[in-house]
Amino acid sequence: MGGGGSMEDVGSRTPGDRRGTAAFTLAEMLIASAVLLMTLGATLTAMMMYRRAADLSGRHMRAVHESRRVLEQVTAHDFYHARLQPGRHLIPSDWGAQGAYEVILRDPRTKDIEVTVTWSAPWRDRVHEVQIATSMSESLHP
Repeated sequence: MGGGGSMEDVGSRTPGDRRGTAAFTLAEMLIASAVLLMTLGATLTAMMMYRRAADLSGRHMRAVHESRRVLEQVTAHDFYHARLQPGRHLIPSDWGAQGAYEVILRDPRTKDIEVTVTWSAPWRDRVHEVQIATSMSESLHP
């Protein structure tokens, strides 16, 4: 037989002899897989939490803007306008929130206006609320 190796060289290796081969053991592969799965799980959990926080923040900002818009519209009227009659007035919403403003006659020349917008996140039963208020005087809004 020509060449450098003989049949005896090939057959002389024992099953536990790993000289000249580079491989991972089954235990090393299982540990690496477990570490990878834990890392992926933590990353996905963080991404879901970020998405929920961003959604909740967006809904909160929308409620704040809706409250301010209604308050500005209502206070643009004069003191005796129908929209400023004492009582509770509903606010229509196109994004699933519920809102109302309440006009309270503090004295014959002053009205308090409270705007409240409530909403709930789709993944929770908890109700969130934004409330803003102002006062209106007859002398400033004749």
